[in-house]
Amino acid sequence: LHMALDSGLFEQAPLMEHASALRSCLCRFYATPKRLLEAWFAWESCLPEPEHDSLINEIAWHLEDPGSLFHWLDWRP
Repeated sequence: LHMALDSGLFEQAPLMEHASALRSCLCRFYATPKRLLEAWFAWESCLPEPEHDSLINEIAWHLEDPGSLFHWLDWRP
């Protein structure tokens, strides 16, 4: 969604509606951004995509580093 918005090829209002819906869905299933990252880490650990580089190190960084943007998200539907 962010890349589509940055491209300028799409109308902003519908993309922002999609972003809001995605945020509400994620907030419903994951109580905090940390829980989301933990689930993503578990998924990446168990079911990596062989055609892509692993994201384990990046996800671990976001879990541990207080400077990660995940620690500053407005986490409410």
